[in-house]
Amino acid sequence: SISGSLVRDLNQTMSMTLSGELEDTSSFSYLGLPGLSLALPSASPYSPFAGDVLLHRYVDAPGALGRQTDTLSGQVGFLVDGYLGDWRWTVNGGYNRAETKTRTGRGLDDDALQAGVTAGTIDPFGDLGQLPANPFDTARSISSKSNIEGVINGTAWEGPAGSLSSTFKIGFDNQSQDSETLRSGVFSERSLSRDRTSASGNFNLPIASRDREVLGVLGDLSANLNLAYEDLSDFGGLSAYTVGLNWSPWTPVNFTASWADEQKAPSMSQLNDPTISTPNVPVYDFAAGQSVNITRIEGGNPNLSAETKRILKFGVNLTPLKDKDLRFTANYTRTETAGSIASFPTITP
Repeated sequence: SISGSLVRDLNQTMSMTLSGELEDTSSFSYLGLPGLSLALPSASPYSPFAGDVLLHRYVDAPGALGRQTDTLSGQVGFLVDGYLGDWRWTVNGGYNRAETKTRTGRGLDDDALQAGVTAGTIDPFGDLGQLPANPFDTARSISSKSNIEGVINGTAWEGPAGSLSSTFKIGFDNQSQDSETLRSGVFSERSLSRDRTSASGNFNLPIASRDREVLGVLGDLSANLNLAYEDLSDFGGLSAYTVGLNWSPWTPVNFTASWADEQKAPSMSQLNDPTISTPNVPVYDFAAGQSVNITRIEGGNPNLSAETKRILKFGVNLTPLKDKDLRFTANYTRTETAGSIASFPTITP
């Protein structure tokens, strides 16, 4: 990997940062030994059995189930920030691109071996490490993202109990992902792109203030509100909001409460990752009560829908001693999720 950054002051109130990174990663994994199932006739000179049997064995050829993964990724970015009066603003953006190639072995070709075992010319209990390998499974994924976002924050107005502080964001980004898979000789490809426009605002309003003697009997009380909306070219509009309260009836105690309702679209990877099979993955079978080796198939699911989440939070902080760093904290969180997006496996009987 190689990376670098450049920081410059443009004038007394503005500065700029440029950055870039390039990374190349390669890895090789052994996924176990390939297994064979061979029909051994009783007439074979190598069979110690009175009847026909099905012989299962592993072959000492670990490279036949190896996996090679190569990833080349790069990114460039910029950030410009400054002040507009008392308001601080930033504009940032960048471009990222990553290409990943995966090649997974599918074991050994046992067709010729089975013919030799059936004819009695090959010993199925002998060294079978020189068998030809099956064609590899391959997968290739190219993802890219370009984005720009502007942020401005400051004091909107001065109220009796304190300043109404606010933060506003607006942004645009474009994502694309192309994937192709060759699995067991079957080729498939998918392409997906997404344009996203987003805007959000955050507000924090003091309601009561002990120091300013505004409703001082209540102590310190403030409310906060966060609103967000994004429009996705492949999903439409998604919204989110959070409302909360922060209350300190007296200095050692602080209570917080919030309610959030948010919609979330699946990521490009969750929708469009290529299909990859991994052999010899140990999994506990709850129904059979034993561990088994499976071939795990993973990748994107183009039929995923948006996720809706509702979160209720309560919290309390207590600092009983002024001259000691002692704090007691308790939190309660309740989350309801509809259309939850999660990775397998969540295995039950």
